Amino acid sequence: MKASQGVVAALATLVAAGGFAREPNMRGTSVWSLPEYTLYSHDKYFARQVIADVGPIEGVLAKVLNHEAAPTGLPTYIFIVRGAVWKRYVQPGTNIDAEFVPARFANYLLLNTQIDSAWTRIALYHEYTHLFLHTQFHDAFPLWFDEGMAELISATWFEDGVATIGLPNDGSLEETWFPLERLLRIDKKSREYLSSNTFGVHRESWAMVHRGFVAEPKFGAQILEYIKAVNDSVPIDDAVQASFGMSTPELERQIRPYCSLGQYQIGKIPFEKGKPLRAGEGRPVSEFEALEMLARVMFDTGFNPSRLTEVIAAAEKVAPDSAEVRVLKLRLAVRDRDDAALQKQLDALEPSTGDAHVARGAGLALFERVGEARVKDSLSAEQITELQRRSLDLLDRSLRAAPHDAEAAWAFATLAAASKHRLDTALMRLELARQDVPMNADLAQATALVLEEKQMPGQMIPLLQDTARYSRSVPQRAWAKRRIEEITLSMKKAAVQ
Repeated sequence: MKASQGVVAALATLVAAGGFAREPNMRGTSVWSLPEYTLYSHDKYFARQVIADVGPIEGVLAKVLNHEAAPTGLPTYIFIVRGAVWKRYVQPGTNIDAEFVPARFANYLLLNTQIDSAWTRIALYHEYTHLFLHTQFHDAFPLWFDEGMAELISATWFEDGVATIGLPNDGSLEETWFPLERLLRIDKKSREYLSSNTFGVHRESWAMVHRGFVAEPKFGAQILEYIKAVNDSVPIDDAVQASFGMSTPELERQIRPYCSLGQYQIGKIPFEKGKPLRAGEGRPVSEFEALEMLARVMFDTGFNPSRLTEVIAAAEKVAPDSAEVRVLKLRLAVRDRDDAALQKQLDALEPSTGDAHVARGAGLALFERVGEARVKDSLSAEQITELQRRSLDLLDRSLRAAPHDAEAAWAFATLAAASKHRLDTALMRLELARQDVPMNADLAQATALVLEEKQMPGQMIPLLQDTARYSRSVPQRAWAKRRIEEITLSMKKAAVQ
């Protein structure tokens, strides 16, 4: 039936007014605060199942990788949401129901409660493997190893005091070959990984890791040698030759038949699961707190950015005119490089910045804006200097209340080095942060930058060495190594003179 013009106009007005606006359903969310992580979920049964499964799988990873888990000093958030919220706001790609995302000073493990119950444990084990590799090691693992280990561990089951690591979860042994030369080079941004069908990538990654960590320990040792070589900036083909004793095409001729074997060896590890952790009921959180956490996840992961406005609008509906909502709007303005909106929200926030939480959020948002300032920027040099000053003041206020906040200390110190102000205070705060998070490349780099402004090149070298040692970023490692060489050469020349 054709609608009249009046009805069409009324519908248009309703849509414009937000009558049909989507709102994420975050009602009924609770939080469980455990020593290793913080878990948010609306589904208490699902949350308890995750909590019960995390301990055993972490123990299996420790045995397989011969590495006991240790505290990292950085927070980990397990975020569990309804299927509708997942698909619209959290899902990173088609047919993905779980994801691990490392941010600079936090880690996120994201889960959809609409997963088929048979796959819930598998999805958790897969993503928790990514979390373990990222937080417990300092190597930058190639994607094939990261995914291969996650596929291997996700096929674990427990029975009669034994952890059994079995066949790949897809259950198929059909051959879908993906060239090894390309597999060794792809990362999460590669089109092959982002495509809707990644079977070949995951299958071959599983085969490499299964062969090395279940079937042939010698091959596993060669894999670890290869990873070390690549982390030392050895070219990939040279690293293959040095570690495996053969060329990349020769290695491919070995691996390809392994993907098509009719039977595979099963790994068995003596392992007692122990008593399940009693998770309790969790602490109910307000709808606003749950929406604020959803917005934080979206900001930090970058997933579904166009729908952040819906989440912030829902938060504003629950808590109108609140300073916390204004902080979210400030972050949105920074993301969109909307400097007029930034100034408006910053001015409106001024009376509330005595609150340390508000000061932190606003200070980090301004830090992000001035940190992204470009040569041809919409902000003038004077405006950037003023925003640096305001960000330093806000972060200072926040750190006085929470002196062990590593992210705020890093941002404060980076600004201090850039503006050449409060250098001694920055060093003091970095020292506190590095006590809690000692193996962090960004904190080490910030310390080196502050020492450079204080003209203390000799003391920079150990910090630059830490930056290179702990960084997972190739450009950051290269920068640190280059600065070490430059400082060492300069000091030698000064000594001769």
